[in-house]
Amino acid sequence: MIYVWFSPIEQTPDNIKASPIPKSPKSPSNIISSPTSTEEIHLYRILGNDLPPRHKAGQVLKNVKFILENEPKFHNTKKWWILNRIIDNEYENALIDLLKQYGQDYVRIPFVIEEYLKYDFRLEDFPEPDFFHSYEYMNFSKVAKLRTIDYSYHDKNLYAMNNNGGRNAALAHGKLQPNARWIFPFDGNCFLTTNAFTEIMTQIERWGKDYKYFVVPMARLLNNTQLLVGPDTRPQTPEEPQIIFRRDSEEKYNENMRYGRRSKLEMLWRLGVPSPRKILNKPPVPWESHDAPYFSPPKNKYKMIGWVFRLFSGQASQEVHKREASALRAFNRLLAIQDFLDGIDEKIARTTQGFDANRLFLYDEKSLNQARLHYWRGDEKITKIVNVMLDRADTMSLDAANWYSSANGLPIDASTQVKILQLKTDPSPALLEDERRNKETNVDDVYQQQEEVIKSNDSASIEQDVMLDEEQNHVITNESQQQSAENSATTGLNETATNNNVFPSSSGEEKPKKYIGIEEDEFGRFVSNTPVPLPNVSTSELFENITTLAFAHHFSGNVRYSRWAANLIRTFILSSYGVGEQDELQVTAYNTDFEATNDEGYSFPHLNKIPRTVPKFNKIGAKFPSDLLETDPSFFLDSCRLLYRVRALTHKEFIELRQFASIWLERLINNPESIGRSREPDHRGTLYDIQVTTLAGFVDDVRLYLRIISRTRMRIGKHFYIANDASLSSHMSQPYEIIFVNNLIERSKLLPIQHESATFKYTTLNLQYWMILTRIIQNVRIGLDLWQYTAKDGQRLSRAMMDHLGKHASKLDNDLLRPLIHIAQAAHQASDTKRGIWHEHGDEHDYFQHFLKNIGSKMNLFGKNSLNSDQEDIILERKRIDKSVGLGEEARQRGVPPFWIILNLLFKEEN
Repeated sequence: MIYVWFSPIEQTPDNIKASPIPKSPKSPSNIISSPTSTEEIHLYRILGNDLPPRHKAGQVLKNVKFILENEPKFHNTKKWWILNRIIDNEYENALIDLLKQYGQDYVRIPFVIEEYLKYDFRLEDFPEPDFFHSYEYMNFSKVAKLRTIDYSYHDKNLYAMNNNGGRNAALAHGKLQPNARWIFPFDGNCFLTTNAFTEIMTQIERWGKDYKYFVVPMARLLNNTQLLVGPDTRPQTPEEPQIIFRRDSEEKYNENMRYGRRSKLEMLWRLGVPSPRKILNKPPVPWESHDAPYFSPPKNKYKMIGWVFRLFSGQASQEVHKREASALRAFNRLLAIQDFLDGIDEKIARTTQGFDANRLFLYDEKSLNQARLHYWRGDEKITKIVNVMLDRADTMSLDAANWYSSANGLPIDASTQVKILQLKTDPSPALLEDERRNKETNVDDVYQQQEEVIKSNDSASIEQDVMLDEEQNHVITNESQQQSAENSATTGLNETATNNNVFPSSSGEEKPKKYIGIEEDEFGRFVSNTPVPLPNVSTSELFENITTLAFAHHFSGNVRYSRWAANLIRTFILSSYGVGEQDELQVTAYNTDFEATNDEGYSFPHLNKIPRTVPKFNKIGAKFPSDLLETDPSFFLDSCRLLYRVRALTHKEFIELRQFASIWLERLINNPESIGRSREPDHRGTLYDIQVTTLAGFVDDVRLYLRIISRTRMRIGKHFYIANDASLSSHMSQPYEIIFVNNLIERSKLLPIQHESATFKYTTLNLQYWMILTRIIQNVRIGLDLWQYTAKDGQRLSRAMMDHLGKHASKLDNDLLRPLIHIAQAAHQASDTKRGIWHEHGDEHDYFQHFLKNIGSKMNLFGKNSLNSDQEDIILERKRIDKSVGLGEEARQRGVPPFWIILNLLFKEEN
């Protein structure tokens, strides 16, 4: 008989399906009878999922086969198998096929994704908000930290592992069987020998009328073959025992005790089984369940009988009866549980929810495409913004072309396509020798060399869109950038002045200019063979320029913009930090030495299956720009996605960009300085979460992405404070932003008179970062919404926004508030749409509409300038417009993404 079990509590006829089971010739034929007992036994084994590193992968399947092949048939005993929420359908089918092969009956408890998604992490039960970034947590031992994190998985663990739920399902199923007298809800890897079963039944025959519960001590095996070659005698049984229930027993397993948290021990204690003193004397932490009254041991309800073997888990170091093995077993069990649950979340995100690392994160895909359609059909508002975009893109591409031309002596204009430049990294003897030879090279030799290069490049395999010279493999350090910038006035390519750089041909036609150290392929693209310096540009400004050019191409279709965006990426990122040809991939793996495990930041507990390569630097001592710690990468990464879609970046270049992002991400989550920033309870911590969230998404590390967007919610209760005094207003403040401003004043970086304006600036900046993070999660469409998440004391982003706007209502014309209001309204609308909320008069929707109406007349970006305006007025107006659309230094300091206004103007128009 095959049963499909839909509930661990009750079973209805509609949920039962039956089919004939063929008898297997391989099953053991000998039947072992008990001395005199006629009471029917129902022996259940509860099969769960493999949990590496606690178990070896595939161990459940191996042990089931071992039991089927070698365990005797027992008299008057019915064997059942509980398939307890096996996640992998193929693995579950393999188990079912094996059971069918041996004619076994089983009960299936299915894993239902829709049910699992109803359970969230427990984030608000700790002593203080944002506990994982607290000093108290930081001072925990590694095991204590792991147990604390394990608690946050409590509800997910209860459903997915269903540890005590599976045991109770076996109990309930057994009591439904008409002739059952004794029910054995054993773990799936338990094995009974002939003598072990005989001893159990002898004791049940003797004591069965007096006791409803029998406790069977257990021995661990290091090798299953011990059962086949060794004597069948009583072993030492120091391990946690199994429990046998009489049909009329009242006790059940506590289903609120999750796997890894004394799930069976709590039941044993209720029966009166002595527990280790160290456990009884150790009170549970405040956030854990207090279901067991440890201070008053109960009256004994059990009898200890027989023994049972636990088959090998596949991890020998964890099975020996030693204190070290017990500690390692407990640590790896917690690691395995969290890794298993993270794996479920990743699988659902990829296969069910459609996670796509190439999807735009910050900018909404649909809105961006709609804005482009509005531009193409001549929408006046969108056209004005796009015209600003194109104007700035023209300026950027022209400036870039001028720099390439002046730095390299190249005949480049704004429409030129270039390959990776060989950048000057240091004044090494080899580089100096190359420069000396370049200066001494004969012009005819140069001409001949370049003729050969052009011929060698004549290959049909070279596509016009392929702009990367794969032979280049250079790393530039931050120090060398500065040194190169200082020497830029004296470093460069020397052009030959002979005949004005024009070579007469034999046919009398003029040959094109030739440049020393410059190669030109058949597509007219140039690459420098001589190291050149890079200009000094901040990372945030570079990202802004690339984003502007990428957006300009998206709206106009002009390939000139996408080419120059890609050129900047090649020169400033791939040439500087590109890893070139890398054959080795380093993937984070398990570390069984938990004392050596890093326990800081988001990387703990370590994610063993990161699909992220960690490339090696080719240059010893290479450094990352320090301003990356303070740079928001979200809009830049979206621009890279856009460029890759239109083939402005090759696949290899895009992979190298991901490697660059991987290095950046590794530094953020492992570097002590970065981890220190992650603990800051102000805008710096929020920016950190934006960085690691978007970088994890870009490199397709779904597990890390999901971990961050879950834990970031814990910050809300820390960042925002509601006074407990009932006599005070319920105004929500940001105390840590005030502390940040006070520290700036104490360090003489601000004047005391600037306190109010600085507080407004940084509280607004923090909310701006929160809105960006909220919109990212909403656009990715995976993970619970931040907008309406409510902390333990009632803090909520939507309420924080309304309080902030209400407090600063007199500053609605301030450029800081305009983008914040519009982005918050978009977040609010997206949240309501997802939840299917209909708006009522006076709700948050009306509140935001009120502010949008008040600032509507102040969103005119293009004032009526007089034709007689002087140059200074024109410059000021240009800066004002740039700041309004999210360009320029001031916009970057305020956390405003480039061209946020396009999507929000469209949003306002359609809603």
